[in-house]
Amino acid sequence: MIEVFRGRDLPIVVLDKESPEPLLKTVCIDHMHGVRQAVQHLAALGHVRIALITGPVRLRTAVARKIAFQECMKEIGLEIPPQLLVEGDHTLEAGMKAVSVLAGLPRSAISSALFE
Repeated sequence: MIEVFRGRDLPIVVLDKESPEPLLKTVCIDHMHGVRQAVQHLAALGHVRIALITGPVRLRTAVARKIAFQECMKEIGLEIPPQLLVEGDHTLEAGMKAVSVLAGLPRSAISSALFE
């Protein structure tokens, strides 16, 4: 697609992709800051069981968000039970499936993992 637009001398804007191309402009997302704000907000509301539905592990941005989530949770002293990390693929169907998985977890399984 870049070649098609380059031939028309049209500027292109992409997310999270560095390029030396003069017509290719980049908007970078600060995943750490965004995730930190979300996690701190939820913790300030008193939530201690915070889940993350990730994107596919093949995507650099999904990995960056997961790492940011893990680091932020550690910073505020909250454990992350493995059950609260559910992989998705950025589709509505995967999101609904992930929420169903999280909603189906027994409270005791999550609570005991938090305090082990």
